[in-house]
Amino acid sequence: MPNGHGGIPRFGSPILLLLALLGYMALSRSVDSLWASAPGYLIGALFGWRLSWHIHLYDAMEYEGAYTSEEVKKRTKRRYRMGWLLYTTLTCLLIAWYKHGR
Repeated sequence: MPNGHGGIPRFGSPILLLLALLGYMALSRSVDSLWASAPGYLIGALFGWRLSWHIHLYDAMEYEGAYTSEEVKKRTKRRYRMGWLLYTTLTCLLIAWYKHGR
């Protein structure tokens, strides 16, 4: 993606997943079963995963990581994994609070 043309837009997939999650949660608000909640948790987990990638790995993996040192790659991948767990957990807790705790 030379000069920023083409490629993946910054925060494109997390925004789309967030919109899908909000739409699904609005439609499934009245149904209180695990089967109706499971797709919401799945979309929430995908949102946390993609958000972590865009926050921690987006710049480091530009040009397939050719201009990033191995030390920086290692550090950003560790932050990415920790962020993935954190953002996924927080998103799923927010979904549980919205569906069952309000």
